Amino acid sequence: MATTLQSLVTLFLFLGSTFAYQLKAVDSAQNSFNLATLEFDSKWKLHTGEQLDLPSDLYRICLDEDCFNYKRLSSPIAQDIKLTINKHNDIENVAFFDASQKGLNLIVEQIRQAPIPKLPRKEKKIKKIRSDNKLELKEVVDEEAEVNVENRSFIQKYWMYIVPALLIMLISGNQNQ
Repeated sequence: MATTLQSLVTLFLFLGSTFAYQLKAVDSAQNSFNLATLEFDSKWKLHTGEQLDLPSDLYRICLDEDCFNYKRLSSPIAQDIKLTINKHNDIENVAFFDASQKGLNLIVEQIRQAPIPKLPRKEKKIKKIRSDNKLELKEVVDEEAEVNVENRSFIQKYWMYIVPALLIMLISGNQNQ
């Protein structure tokens, strides 16, 4: 029930509204500077405001109140913001990189599903069981292939070839005498 309700809420949010996050830089004196707004309206967009004159310092980079990185910034800002999103367009990861172009540049990367490996299948046998009411019930039984490891000696493995050879040698040896 809870997962159904969560799915409906996610669907409603996905279809009917936009998401917006404030990208902030917080310095060591707890001064907050709004760098840009990340907005989702069918696709992710970055809206930068006025150019800030940031003093060169080590800043905490935050989306709303959640900080995710420490970065040394100075004016003019030249940074790439890489959003990693899932198939529902929810943010999974945010990274802040130095860039060659001035300003803030948004890079959106969607998580791709990894290829599914082809594993050997288990054999399934279906057993038919008759109940008292003459209804047939089917039971699926998973069986793994049994691997017999032979721990027999050479003579135990090949006795059927050795015995006839010895008999032939004994018989042929008696005829020569």
